[in-house]
Amino acid sequence: MIEKLIKYLPVLTFTLGILVFLMIFFPAIVNDDVMILRGTEATIGTEIASLYDLGSVSVGFNFWNFLAFMFPLVVVFTGVQMSRSKDSAQEVKVYKLGISAFSLIAFIISLIVFLNFGESTKGVITGIIEVEYNFSWFDLGIGVILGAIFAGIGILSSGLNLFLLVKKHYL
Repeated sequence: MIEKLIKYLPVLTFTLGILVFLMIFFPAIVNDDVMILRGTEATIGTEIASLYDLGSVSVGFNFWNFLAFMFPLVVVFTGVQMSRSKDSAQEVKVYKLGISAFSLIAFIISLIVFLNFGESTKGVITGIIEVEYNFSWFDLGIGVILGAIFAGIGILSSGLNLFLLVKKHYL
């Protein structure tokens, strides 16, 4: 039973990393069911509105949002590639243990950022004066909500995988 879990939990974790990444294409910030920003716009940046010569409203690149959407996928993909290497059995055990711990950390960071998505997304109104604001008063979109759910499940799967690997190889 434990061997099957150890075999299939990385596949589940990899799938969850892909799902967290795909949430970047869904609405991230909404207001009364009207989409304000997609995940790509909240991460990479965009101009929301132009007030002609008076100014503009824009969102710049946000490192934390980028980390929330990309970090789990990068860590899990790296783990899959490293565990498929042809190194010795002891090195592969250490790789799997390290990547399981690192993927747990990646999903935890992702969940924390998703839960604070509105506060971490900053916008700038330029014009006569420049005003910086955040989107904390808006609702979170389906992309952020599902991303948080997938990150939470990723925490459980990578945490269980880490526990089972430690139990199998070191206890």
